[in-house]
Amino acid sequence: MNMERHDLSQFADLKEIEDLAAQKESEWRSLSNLQIKTLREDLENKTKAHSELYAKFTKLKEDFKYNLKVSFCDFSDDVLI
Repeated sequence: MNMERHDLSQFADLKEIEDLAAQKESEWRSLSNLQIKTLREDLENKTKAHSELYAKFTKLKEDFKYNLKVSFCDFSDDVLI
């Protein structure tokens, strides 16, 4: 009979360990999901910022080329006179 109690207590300990492992796995999954969500939001924000900066860069490049043409035309007119 003592042996039966010992066996039952081992099962109780095993159950506690399994429950704790399941709880920790659940916590780990929650934290992983939160981390993934945060990384996705960061990626979305960075992608948006990149797009905005690239649009500004493109506009500046176009303006620079236009100003360069205008300056060159002004220079050419001065040389021809």
